[in-house]
Amino acid sequence: MEKIAKYKDQRNTGKPALSIETVLTEKNYKDFGNIVKSLLSYGIRKVVISNLLPVSEHFLGLELYTEDSKEKDLELRKLISNAVTAKVSAVIPNFKLKTERHCNFIEKNATVIRWDGEVVPCYRFLHDGVEYVYGQKKEIKAYSFGNVLNKSLSKIWSSKNYTWFRYKVKNALFPSCTDCDLKDGCQFVETTAQDCWGMNLPVQTACGGEI
Repeated sequence: MEKIAKYKDQRNTGKPALSIETVLTEKNYKDFGNIVKSLLSYGIRKVVISNLLPVSEHFLGLELYTEDSKEKDLELRKLISNAVTAKVSAVIPNFKLKTERHCNFIEKNATVIRWDGEVVPCYRFLHDGVEYVYGQKKEIKAYSFGNVLNKSLSKIWSSKNYTWFRYKVKNALFPSCTDCDLKDGCQFVETTAQDCWGMNLPVQTACGGEI
């Protein structure tokens, strides 16, 4: 990063534009102002802030969001607003529960191609794994709509399954698990195999539990 900043100074140009992404947690959010100040000398102009999504029990309790975190949301937004300046902008996530959902990949007509050619809808479905959403363990299964080694990306993108998936996510046609009164006794939230609406595209169930 330092070499890029020096190169920009030598060329007397603002390109390439530099941005950085950081994950805020209960342990580091109060240092955000100092983090921004330390980045100014490197020519950073945008900070993308992400929430922590625990992938093991070790990280539980470090999340900044809770099921009733309105006051925390206001505190964090004020802290971030005070830290950024005219020179640095910030992309801020939600720190409180919202039923209204949208997917950046869907909104931007984007997809992800894994190293072996598998086309997946977003980073979460690159590999099998585990997530903890509001303390609830969920098994995430990798999901692909096709492989570019066997079929063109345009055909995979326009396939029936992928088109239908994007339509459902775009219009939020899947359950909102995080604010459901029955989630504590529901087995559907434990895996991405199927949801309570009978949908069997694994990604739908995971989207329903998204923060």
